Amino acid sequence: MSAPAHVVAGTAGHVDHGKTALIRALTGVDTDRLPEEKARGISIDLGFARLALPGGIAVSFVDVPGHEKFIKNMLAGATGVDLVLLVIAADEGVMPQTREHLDILSLLGLERGLVAVTKADLVDHDWLTLIIEEVRELVRGTFLEDAPVVPVSAVTGEGLPGLTEAIAKVVAQATPRDTTGFARLPIDRAFVVPGFGPVVTGTLTSGTVTRDAAIEVLPEGLAARVRGLEVHDRKVERAFAGQRVAVNLSGVDADRLHRGQVLAEPGRFRASRRLGVRVRLLTGAPRPLVQAARVHLHLGTTEVIARVSLLDREELTPGADAPAVLIAEEDVVAGRGDRFVIRSYSPVTTIGGGVVIEPSLDRAERRRATLLDRLSAVESGAPEAVVAEALSRRNGPTTVGELARATSLPEAVAAEAARSLVAQGRATTLDARGEYLCDADVLGRLAAAVAATVGDYHQRFPLRTGYPKEDLRSRLGLAPKPFAAFVSHLESRGFRADRDLIAEDGWAVRPAPAESAAAAALEGAYRQALLDPPSVEEAVSAARTAVPGQWPADEVFANLAAPHLLKLGDDLYLHQDVVAEARRALAAAFTGRTFTAAEARDVLGTTRRVAVPLLERLDEARFTRRAGDSRTIIGKA
Repeated sequence: MSAPAHVVAGTAGHVDHGKTALIRALTGVDTDRLPEEKARGISIDLGFARLALPGGIAVSFVDVPGHEKFIKNMLAGATGVDLVLLVIAADEGVMPQTREHLDILSLLGLERGLVAVTKADLVDHDWLTLIIEEVRELVRGTFLEDAPVVPVSAVTGEGLPGLTEAIAKVVAQATPRDTTGFARLPIDRAFVVPGFGPVVTGTLTSGTVTRDAAIEVLPEGLAARVRGLEVHDRKVERAFAGQRVAVNLSGVDADRLHRGQVLAEPGRFRASRRLGVRVRLLTGAPRPLVQAARVHLHLGTTEVIARVSLLDREELTPGADAPAVLIAEEDVVAGRGDRFVIRSYSPVTTIGGGVVIEPSLDRAERRRATLLDRLSAVESGAPEAVVAEALSRRNGPTTVGELARATSLPEAVAAEAARSLVAQGRATTLDARGEYLCDADVLGRLAAAVAATVGDYHQRFPLRTGYPKEDLRSRLGLAPKPFAAFVSHLESRGFRADRDLIAEDGWAVRPAPAESAAAAALEGAYRQALLDPPSVEEAVSAARTAVPGQWPADEVFANLAAPHLLKLGDDLYLHQDVVAEARRALAAAFTGRTFTAAEARDVLGTTRRVAVPLLERLDEARFTRRAGDSRTIIGKA
């Protein structure tokens, strides 16, 4: 595997151990940019510098503060780094923040790094040897156990060439970032550049971002556009995962941007306050983590207060791990596999961390057993299991794109997993284009619900041709597009559908003799009345006289007679044959010239009550065209 072209390295270590001085000696950049940092001589916030290595590889250094008061800034800077440069001063050795920073880096899942023993010019050889032994003891059993330990001096330059060489060797072992996934950039700085507008910076943790692309600011869901991109002060058209990026945004107010937000490809991530996780308590934690404990949750560049809901026990002992739900007090944005750190509520110290299994749990999902089963399936990590679990939670059809978003998997990976599930019969493709699919069990439940609903409807309303589609969609709780795909599938499972109705295959209205006779009487009443139609009540009364008996008047009128009538308004109907004759009369009288409603009324020999709504319906049918108070014939009689 070739070395990545862009690597992000973070510094770590106790305050005043020379992290900033070392980065300045390596890169020529002073990362202390704030006046307060200059005045106090310590780093307070994040600093950034670039080191060019042989072979065209660029290392972006994120210099973090070492003071215990600024650990939350250190955590924000540690997000997205590929390797760490742990800095330990030779004249002081391992200190409290050295240990805490190493714990944090281990919790964040780092796998590579090296150790610089700074201020080597201030101690003799024997002392330096002791300090190196102390460092080896510190990192034993951690990801830095076999890392290079390089004595250096930022003042004299001693060891700097060797450190640069060691950095290059570690970088060569780094794994390239996934540029095919969805773009995501946790924001660690937000500011305004005069003449350009709002700018945010961060490490692009996945995917790519291009100039002029639409982007989303989460968790608020703000729509924006990428006006410009820079990577270490150089304008680029496209930025890739693994790069430190400055993004100039348009379409969003600068005062709405801040550290802790996430720039993301629109529609691919969603904010949540409930995360399914595996949490681990540090071996050196001072006490067990009890059920519902409040903690400081550090996720990406975000810090929020959250409660820990343990799923398989009431307390977590130091050194142990367990499945849990983190319930944040504010919306957060996460992806599957993201690492997090938790610090005790008070006093604030690092006590543990873990990995996100499920980035978004619904509030309705509260049963421990159900959550345990779900997290166990997803935690297996196999894309097929992850997609199958996501499908099973949907209440209906979904797309591969939606599954990719829900599972934080690349779309191609989600698509392959979906195809495998379909091949196994665990999922079904619903529409001709293969856009929508559904879990087999969920689909079976939906189909059973439709069969029961439509079958019961046919029994209760034997004069109706089918169940209203929109009522069925609402009953099933499906959005219009997934419902349309489901309806396509129903047509292969013993149902037929037209524009508005769904019925069982073979279903036909079979009226009783009295109902057929009553419908004929109703229809006849409107046909005989011509353009002076009766009210519905009058028509029903006449039909009851002609056909005595207990036939259901409303059902007979709506389902047997009304299909032969044109409704002009409340309680106003004309027979379709009468309407056809009216069209012929109007065409004969007015073809080739304009006419008014009054003229049409006179030609038809009816009243304004009938003529005006009839003409409006003829306008809708494009038989006539209205212009002001006049109309012209444009259709065929």
